[in-house]
Amino acid sequence: MPSGLHHLTAITTRVQANVDFYAGFLGLRLIKQTAGFADGAQLHLFYGDAAGSPGSLISFLVWEGGARGRAGHGQVFEIALAVPPASIGDWLARALQAQIPVEGPMREFGEPVLRLRDPDGIIVKLVGVDLPAAAPLPDPIAPTRLRAVTLLIPSLAKSDSSEGFGIPKSMKI
Repeated sequence: MPSGLHHLTAITTRVQANVDFYAGFLGLRLIKQTAGFADGAQLHLFYGDAAGSPGSLISFLVWEGGARGRAGHGQVFEIALAVPPASIGDWLARALQAQIPVEGPMREFGEPVLRLRDPDGIIVKLVGVDLPAAAPLPDPIAPTRLRAVTLLIPSLAKSDSSEGFGIPKSMKI
C-alpha cells in the first residue's frame, strides 16, 4: 500500500447535497452505500476512484437533518485533495459556473491551491500536485488522492502519539 492517508470519514447532514458535491461537482465515484458500523440504520457513503483504492477514499456517515457541525477538538477541519497541477484554472471555472464560493488560486507550500466548502461547511482544498490516481476516474480532472487532512487538536504536544502511525517528527508543525 502506498504511504499516506488510507481514507477519511466525516459526517454529513444532507445526503443529496453531499452526493451532488462529491460525485457531481468533484467527479469522484460513489463506490459504495452501506449501513453505518455503529448503527445499522445509518447510511454510510464511500467515494473514491473506480477501484476504491486506498488513498482515494472519503466516506460520510449520514445524519440527515442533524445540526450543522462546528469546528472543534478532534474534528476534521480541512480536507486537501490532489488534482492535476494544470487543472487549477479548470477547477476555478467549474466552481464559478456551479456558483460554489471559492478562494484562490493561491500558493501553499509552493503548490497551487483553491479552497472551497462542502455542503456541511468542511473546507475542501484542491491542491495542484502530481499524485497519479491508482485507478481510473470518471472525470479527467477529478481529485486523484487524499493529499492531507487538518484536524483540530487542543494541544500540539499531545499529538506526538502520531509517530505510531508512521509520521516522522520532521513532518510535524
